[in-house]
Amino acid sequence: MFKNIDNSISGVSSKQIIKLKEIIDGKLPSDYIEYLKQYGFVSLKGRDVFGLGNEKFFNALKKTKELQDNFGLKKNFVVLEDVGTESMYLVLNTINGSVYEWTPSGNVKKIYESFKDYVENDF
Repeated sequence: MFKNIDNSISGVSSKQIIKLKEIIDGKLPSDYIEYLKQYGFVSLKGRDVFGLGNEKFFNALKKTKELQDNFGLKKNFVVLEDVGTESMYLVLNTINGSVYEWTPSGNVKKIYESFKDYVENDF
């Protein structure tokens, strides 16, 4: 799935994936579930793709819930990456499987058709 990984941890159980499903509306796309089962999170090219394998950092469940509670992130989005500029995040739409740029001010811009497109084109 990824090439030239700087750091990663092993994938997660179905039980951990179910916890993420409980805080969103919609189903997780199969390509994202495959990622979660293979990697706990991935760090490469100076970027970190959130997962579920670490409770302290790069945790999609924790960050998604935080942005839902504090900044109104809709329940059909899961955080993939903190871009680090202007409070921008890359989020996965669990209804259509597309990847978007999202800011707490409410700006949303579709950038990839799927998680797989995101991985293949951004890394």
